[in-house]
Amino acid sequence: MAFFTHDGCQLHYEDYGHGTPLLLVHGLGSSTLDWESQIPVLSPLYRVIVIDLRGHGRSDKPDEHYSIAGFAEDVAALIEHLQLGTVHLVGISMGGMIGFQLGVDRPELLRSLTIVNSGPEVKPHSLRDCVEIGKRWLLSHLLSLDTIAKGLGNVRAAGSVKPNRAQAPASDAQSAAASRAEIAASPLIIGCSRFISRSLKTWWHWPGPAF
Repeated sequence: MAFFTHDGCQLHYEDYGHGTPLLLVHGLGSSTLDWESQIPVLSPLYRVIVIDLRGHGRSDKPDEHYSIAGFAEDVAALIEHLQLGTVHLVGISMGGMIGFQLGVDRPELLRSLTIVNSGPEVKPHSLRDCVEIGKRWLLSHLLSLDTIAKGLGNVRAAGSVKPNRAQAPASDAQSAAASRAEIAASPLIIGCSRFISRSLKTWWHWPGPAF
């Protein structure tokens, strides 16, 4: 466990292994624990660095405006603090957005960029988009990542069946659709999702001040 300070904020990071630096960046509301299963596999091959973004995990949580550009500056500061040179960066969800931002602002720091389940921006274009973004944000705060993962794992285990040799192998698109269906079928996710949807719809029509 180690810390460094950037722009008045103490940031936590962890450093494992030796070799070419590989920097792993977590998603919104998460922490270095996103990578606890990957670190033992990757650290014999790379120097693996994981960071708690400001406002997350063991890092300071200043009462200020947070932005993707600000997170990217923190990541760049860590690379320079450790004198890593160029790094392979892997970002999941919001971490991927930070990777995109770093690629635009500081491309000289990147050896490669791997994006997992992310995009360069999140802009709602409809009420439904706002509700979906709100649901994901609230779900991540109502339930721990461990609880969500165990719930989805139980659904997958309960729904697993032996493959039918007479059937053709599923395509990547079919497999992805099946995975989404399994997740959507989780009673845990369904219950929380319905509760959040009703709450957001109520708040949307709330006659008081906007928030």
